[in-house]
Formats: sequence, structure tokens, C-alpha cells
Amino acid sequence: MEDVDTTDKMLLNQINGTVKDLEGEGDYNDIFEWLDDQLGIEQVCFRPGTTEMLDFTVLCATGGPHIEVNAIAVEGWWGTAHYSRSYDDDLGLFDAIEELYGRE
Repeated sequence: MEDVDTTDKMLLNQINGTVKDLEGEGDYNDIFEWLDDQLGIEQVCFRPGTTEMLDFTVLCATGGPHIEVNAIAVEGWWGTAHYSRSYDDDLGLFDAIEELYGRE
């Protein structure tokens, strides 16, 4: 079985790498390029009765580790370990999701 400390470090490295991408410091030119590399957009939530988007979930990795991005944080799970890190939306993920799934 893998050492827990090593697993935690690997999980944190993946979370930090995702944050770096979202903050415009990674290998992506724009947010749509980044979205194309992800596994999918799992959910988009709107305020009931309005066109205001509140949250979303983008699935980045699963099966060990499991990495998701929502409107305010990158979250990761691996076994019993769970970490969350906020990010600055410099590439415009919120706006891109709203453009793709927004209500008119």
C-alpha cells in the first residue's frame, strides 16, 4: 500500500497544478483549451427562477485521485485524504461555463 504522506503530496501537487492552470500560469492559452482537456462538466446550478448561475462542477480526474473544480475552489480526494484550495479565476472559468450553459 502506498505511503499516506506520498499520496497526500501527489494529491496536493495535482490540486496545485490545476490552480496554476486556472490562474493563467500553466500551459493553456485560454479557458476553452483547458476545458477540452478535462473529463467533463458535471453540473451547473442556477438560482431558482432566474438566469443567475451560482455554481458548477468540472471533473478533472477520477479513480485516484479525484479532482474537481467548482466556482470557488479546486478540491481533491484520494482515499480518506481531502484537500481544497481556492483559486483566482484569471482564465475566466466562471464566464466560460456561463457562456456554454447560461440561460437566456
